[in-house]
Amino acid sequence: MTANGIVRDALGNLDARLDHWRQTLVDLCRIPSVSAAGFPPEEVRRSAQAVAQTLRDAGVEHVEVVEIPGVHPYVYGDWLRRPGAPTVLLYGHHDVMPPGRAEKWLSPAFEPTERGGRLYGRGTADDKGGVMAHVAAVGSYLRAARTLPLNVKFIIEGEEEIGSRNLGRFLEQYRAKMAADFIVLTDTRNYDVGHPALTYQLRGICQVDVEVQGLHQPLHSGLSGPVPDPVQILCAMIADLRKPSGALNVPGLYAKRRAPARSSSRASGSCRYRRPSSRRTPACSPACGCGASASSRCSSACGRDRRSP
Repeated sequence: MTANGIVRDALGNLDARLDHWRQTLVDLCRIPSVSAAGFPPEEVRRSAQAVAQTLRDAGVEHVEVVEIPGVHPYVYGDWLRRPGAPTVLLYGHHDVMPPGRAEKWLSPAFEPTERGGRLYGRGTADDKGGVMAHVAAVGSYLRAARTLPLNVKFIIEGEEEIGSRNLGRFLEQYRAKMAADFIVLTDTRNYDVGHPALTYQLRGICQVDVEVQGLHQPLHSGLSGPVPDPVQILCAMIADLRKPSGALNVPGLYAKRRAPARSSSRASGSCRYRRPSSRRTPACSPACGCGASASSRCSSACGRDRRSP
């Protein structure tokens, strides 16, 4: 069978079993696997066990719930039956954000509900939906062709939503298991519904704590005119991080920046991106729970499971 024939058969199998994969996602999202402090850790463990079984059912081999003492469990699995072929590591996470304010949800956070062709609930997108995209692709290939075009490893962590605090420890302890030629994750946004695309660059993040002290003791406001105000100093520092052009005003930040290739610029310029109207499309759906309006950005507390209707 040709490569194109295998892909066609895998896609056909995926279409034929789409209801099965959808129901599997619904079942996973019913588990309130909130990794934040104050929520039951046994639910995160139950989620890991359910994800592990999902991998086994899809035909993935050597599946195990991987433990580090005091850490929410990870899930590992692989299919390594193509000697000489590249190995891809598929990353995802099965933990979710807290549900937020219950009254803001149109349906319960952990009872996935379909509205307008979209599935609403914690984890339906971030990131159990992403994990299931990987699992369904691998499972469809294995059922249709009994093989994969390359070797595959899964690593699905349980503490991404609290900052992957122990990911470094995990990688040190299980370095051999993580060996791969490249990594693919689906914890990103879609370019558009029905439009396949790959996100190949992401911005990083840097968190800094800055303390400004201007006085050794409080001073009456009537006498503070010539005295530097720490709050104003902090505001000025934050404002100075950007130039009027919008570029970041951090010395050396752009020194090692690699300009995009002309082919990439042409490809991105050809995308027919339709900017949504803020009058018609809210920043977050009511199910988000963060209370953001159409003119404001979603708060980090709400997580990333937000789908505009």
